[in-house]
Amino acid sequence: MHVNPSLNEQNLLIGLKTIFESEELKTFEKMILVVIKVFQAEHGDVFPDYDTIASAGGMCKRKAQYVVKDLVSRNFLEKKPRYKELTDGTRKQTSNRYELIEPSSTAPERKIVPPEQDACDASLDSLCASHAPYNAGFNNQDHLGLYPATEINKEDDEYITRTREIEAQKYACYADVFEKMLKFQGSGVLCFHQTEFLDCCKMFRLPSCVVTELYPHIELAIQQYHVDSIYRTIKKFANRLLRNRIDNPINWFVATFRNENLKVRSEIELNKIDKVS
Repeated sequence: MHVNPSLNEQNLLIGLKTIFESEELKTFEKMILVVIKVFQAEHGDVFPDYDTIASAGGMCKRKAQYVVKDLVSRNFLEKKPRYKELTDGTRKQTSNRYELIEPSSTAPERKIVPPEQDACDASLDSLCASHAPYNAGFNNQDHLGLYPATEINKEDDEYITRTREIEAQKYACYADVFEKMLKFQGSGVLCFHQTEFLDCCKMFRLPSCVVTELYPHIELAIQQYHVDSIYRTIKKFANRLLRNRIDNPINWFVATFRNENLKVRSEIELNKIDKVS
């Protein structure tokens, strides 16, 4: 029996075909646009981090950063930073919102139709494509030199060095964990999940010795779990430490972190059901 695809599915197929047929795009560029397009179709507005893009696109994180930068400069992709208010009144960038810009095509009637924008920022956050799972650890470093349009240049190296120096100073109280994160990340700078973890540790004043003992047990979880579970777990952890209510801090944190991640993802799914109904 033939099943007619929905309008959204038709738009997705047309958009993907337009990307594949574009002669202006190289392989890695097409992969990035395909990843964004699929996330748009699944989640609405998309806010994937570079780890998610890199893993889904089959490349290393640094490669994804350079390809995205190149696509933005050539008007194939629009990147809009998003921020959240911190308790001290400052703002911190939490993610980037991506929108596809229609690539040139020999068939002008084919258009990549962007999803409708939600007027409420809170609901946009619930559609974050970084909810999509990805595998920590990337094995595609050898492909970095195969993309001439996004070669590492002096400006990129200076940016990475400058960012790393700022982060090193900011997280000096957790210097050993910071260095382990950099080594694990492999890109020269921390990802958003890692900075969120260290920021929350600072916010709730966790002792450096505790963070040092704790981090090796949750290194992979930080990359894979939903970012909201980091804040929830560390807040509960700090409160229990202050009241001497934890007999085995590491086991408690690992178990609670896993449970909070499940709760957050369940809440997201229930929120989707409520919106549909």
